[in-house]
Amino acid sequence: MRLNELLTRLQALHHHDLQAVTTLTAAVAEVDHGLALLARLGHVYHLEAGPPYELDEWPRLLFHVTAAPNGRIVGSWWEARELGEGWWPTLQEAQNKEAIKAQFRGRGGVGDKSLPMLQDADIRPHYDPDAPSPPKDNGKIIKEFKDARTTNGGSSAHNGSAADADRAAAPAQPAAPDLGAGIPTKP
Repeated sequence: MRLNELLTRLQALHHHDLQAVTTLTAAVAEVDHGLALLARLGHVYHLEAGPPYELDEWPRLLFHVTAAPNGRIVGSWWEARELGEGWWPTLQEAQNKEAIKAQFRGRGGVGDKSLPMLQDADIRPHYDPDAPSPPKDNGKIIKEFKDARTTNGGSSAHNGSAADADRAAAPAQPAAPDLGAGIPTKP
């Protein structure tokens, strides 16, 4: 396998991590340099991909925002389950999940669904969300509005506003002088 092909394939596998791409580029350059030195001495070698090396899944390092911000080595999947919720493979992931949980605790507008919706059951003892809401009685508000209009000098037939009532109660101001007096106009 040519080293340029190997480098291209490895960079494509790790395209999302720029630090890994830089490390791969440096490593392949070192391998190329080492193979060139060996070839100069008469030892010609080539590079082949070997069998894939798989890391053991356990033990692994897990992080928790409050319990283990520096990480904790967990030996098995069962041990990870015994630790409970909030354990993640990276600290950034643990912090992100904790921030999302804090947001959904009520600050973000979404409440905990396990809490009852009504604090006091006596307010609406038989609430049916599918039933139509009873109409509000606005008679008191309408009566107060009509009474306010009639006491301010208006009548129920007149659509006077509060500003009209204020103008009627204010003393009359003298009329402004007519500046156009004496100027002839066309008939």
